[in-house]
Amino acid sequence: MNYNGGVNFGQYTDEIPLDGEDQESLAFINNNLPVHDVQSRGYSFNWNDDFQNFLELPESEDKYEKLCSLCKNFLHIAVTYGKIIISEAHLPIENQTIKPIQVGGQAGGPKYLYHGVLFKFAFDWLKIYHDDAAAMKAGGNELKGLMRYFGCEGIHVPLMALVDHLGFRLVAMSLLPISKQTLVYGSCDGGRCVYASNEDFNERMELAGRKINIKGHYCGISGQAHYLYGPTDIEGHIGRDGKFYLLDFGRVFPPTYEPEIGNSFLFRQFRPEFVSSYYRPLSSDALSPFGLHEREVNDHEVKEATEFLVNKRIPEFALKLPELINNKKFDSSLTEITHRAGINVRFLGLVRKNTDDDELKSRLLHEMIARVIKNELRLKLRTTTRSIVEDTYIKDTIHFFNSLISDPSRTFWTSDVKTKLETHFRNGLHIHELPPDFDLLLDGNVDLYKLMKRVQHLTGVKIYKHSLKELKKKTAGFHLLQSD
Repeated sequence: MNYNGGVNFGQYTDEIPLDGEDQESLAFINNNLPVHDVQSRGYSFNWNDDFQNFLELPESEDKYEKLCSLCKNFLHIAVTYGKIIISEAHLPIENQTIKPIQVGGQAGGPKYLYHGVLFKFAFDWLKIYHDDAAAMKAGGNELKGLMRYFGCEGIHVPLMALVDHLGFRLVAMSLLPISKQTLVYGSCDGGRCVYASNEDFNERMELAGRKINIKGHYCGISGQAHYLYGPTDIEGHIGRDGKFYLLDFGRVFPPTYEPEIGNSFLFRQFRPEFVSSYYRPLSSDALSPFGLHEREVNDHEVKEATEFLVNKRIPEFALKLPELINNKKFDSSLTEITHRAGINVRFLGLVRKNTDDDELKSRLLHEMIARVIKNELRLKLRTTTRSIVEDTYIKDTIHFFNSLISDPSRTFWTSDVKTKLETHFRNGLHIHELPPDFDLLLDGNVDLYKLMKRVQHLTGVKIYKHSLKELKKKTAGFHLLQSD
């Protein structure tokens, strides 16, 4: 069966309950493949052993050189083979170079294993997210959560990388020496059975929770509840090497209150910087089906935090932002600046609403439109382009860009982009910009040269400098060619 995004899930098409993923042991995947299947999985490199061993070395230049080299090698493998998995995902399974693993839980979709790296699509194949873009955000949240626990005393995490290619996203991670029998904290079945069975691990998670500013709360949707710091479906294991491992970080950070978006607790979360600086800890399970215990209190605190973010933090940020606008790197560093303030990029519309600075309004509009174009290009490549020939994707990308630049019907600039802006960026447009007779490109003074430079950075699509210079000189009649 081909999913509408072009990924062939083969046997992974059975209906699966949505109340939690049956997490199989990553070690089980590695240890229980048939011999002929193992041989087709490349070299069985134990990334985790080297990673944990290097971390335990005494502080020295040699330690960080080894860690840097290991991480570069892991990233190289993840990107190289992740691209192959993505580019062949639409093919019948028997024709794929790297085939999905035929063991383990299916609720998370197909998994792939090559050179000791486990790959998994960040993809809304069960329709529990808002869309595929939201599922990709959830994959990004997985990495954000891991990064915050990395460095927490006594807690070990896997290597992880995100691979974005041809409109898809893969989460790549190293295998850990764990199994279902090693689970001592959290839940692997959607909260039906919750563990907090090791006092040492419990203490480490409490210390980590206090450091990150995550609220401890009772977890469990049936049976005995346990007091956890973090989401119900996080997993803590005592590995076969005796180390304390943590995984499943996708819901570590509490959700923002956005009731108009279904299942937003899965992907719309506060920034780590906001959570750590907020005056009190917040529950990871607030506003979710997992938050059965003390729901009223935990949900109220998250709603209150969202109001603080929207009504105080964002307006204050908008007032200070014009001071930075003369920096030559302002546009390329806007995301970093916004995140450091604890504000999600999806709130740039509110930042724009709260400033009277015309130049800042223009810069923010460019950034928001660039992100809409990025998402639209990803959607096009996922849903309409199915080929193992790279040239096909290049031609489709050029056609997409040319349709925006010329747009003879003006539909994109008078209607389509506005709908997307209002969907993805709260209050992103002012009242006078909303009517269909207002052309954002012509009447909104959008600079196509600056916009395409930013789109280039966000998408990874490279356009030669001479072509951009031509666009800067004259927009009318400009047409990208494959040679550009």
